[in-house]
Amino acid sequence: MNKKYFIYTRISDDKYEKSIDNQEDIIKKLAKKDWIDESDLIIKSEIKSWKKWSEREAFNEIIKELEADEKRNGKKVDNRIYWWIYFFKIDRLARNDA
Repeated sequence: MNKKYFIYTRISDDKYEKSIDNQEDIIKKLAKKDWIDESDLIIKSEIKSWKKWSEREAFNEIIKELEADEKRNGKKVDNRIYWWIYFFKIDRLARNDA
């Protein structure tokens, strides 16, 4: 079984840049509890306030990679890649298109 593990972090203002590192550290500890080696984590971060889904460049990279894996490997269970996406707070994902 193939697996991919992502960490997605986002802050809206670069004056809080340190909190990106804090989010990553907390999530890495959580992943370690799930027996995931830190070297297996793919980290995507952005410092940006966005109002539209299309403006979330780092998160959209994760989705594009997911779609590419599905296209490359098909939908057969034996070929499927299982994904985990860790994020610090659900509100990092919860914005509506404006």
